[in-house]
Amino acid sequence: MKKNIWKQLKKQNDGRQLNLEVPDQKYIDKVTAYAINQGVGMMETEIIRKDLIGIGFEAKKEGELLEQRLGDVGEFARELVDAGKAENRKEEKYYFMKSVGLWYLVLASSALLLVLFMNTLELLRGQMNLGVFVYALILFPWIIALWDLHILGRFALKKWYGVLFTIVAVFTIWGNNILEIIAPGFLRRTMEEYIPFWRVKISDGCYVVLFLLGVVLYWYGKKKFTEITEQVANEQHIEF
Repeated sequence: MKKNIWKQLKKQNDGRQLNLEVPDQKYIDKVTAYAINQGVGMMETEIIRKDLIGIGFEAKKEGELLEQRLGDVGEFARELVDAGKAENRKEEKYYFMKSVGLWYLVLASSALLLVLFMNTLELLRGQMNLGVFVYALILFPWIIALWDLHILGRFALKKWYGVLFTIVAVFTIWGNNILEIIAPGFLRRTMEEYIPFWRVKISDGCYVVLFLLGVVLYWYGKKKFTEITEQVANEQHIEF
């Protein structure tokens, strides 16, 4: 079976980065997240990350941190991005497609397993809030993929990054529940009364359709993403 070069390089970088000092790990994470968000190709970003890890080990031997060696993370990241933006973002688009497909596979498979092995579960057999279904099974994969590629990198260089990260993560994962809690009672009653099919019984076929959609998105996205990253790896003479 042919190796996915990007996956192998990322795995190698993940392992090596853990041996750096925590401030250096955070420095690299911020630079790479910002780079991807601003349009540097994903394969190029992993190559940059590999180089940064190497510099980090050199600095560690001399008792320095990356910020001492390379300067302020914001300035370094912006200079790096200005010099390395990709001409197009197809690589990122196919990775996004692959991520959405994978989440559809996970969520649809989980729902189908619950239907098959827990037939008495009222949540799936009875009526479901349409908003919960749309958010949890339709929109959630897209939100998570956007979080991974865009939201995380957009906040990476902010001083209050940790606070923003927490707030956005909470709204991303529990967004529908939070809206249900903070929405006034009359608003919820109005939605249930005037929006058609607000309470619906979800057919098992819906989960099958989502599963098949996930298969198509994941397979095609992975295929095209792998082709592009292999091309970049060949140009950069990266081998495993």
